[in-house]
Amino acid sequence: MKTKCPGWKRANAERHKLFEGPRRSGRPELTEDQKMLARKRQELARVLERARSPGLSSGMVRELRNHVTILEREIAELERARNSE
Repeated sequence: MKTKCPGWKRANAERHKLFEGPRRSGRPELTEDQKMLARKRQELARVLERARSPGLSSGMVRELRNHVTILEREIAELERARNSE
């Protein structure tokens, strides 16, 4: 059985930092547009993976294709905006 004394919270207040990865030193922080682009790319990868799943109805496949088209268009627009800066 694990027990914690009243001072446990104070003693372990910074413990979470032991499990964090190394900080990005020297790299600039991502802009909101870059974060949005990364999220859209991740979402596209998830939708494409889902579209490859066996046993989907034709309606579901059609909806996933439409979603892929929309995401690809949004990604292209974000990339164009980023390149024009």
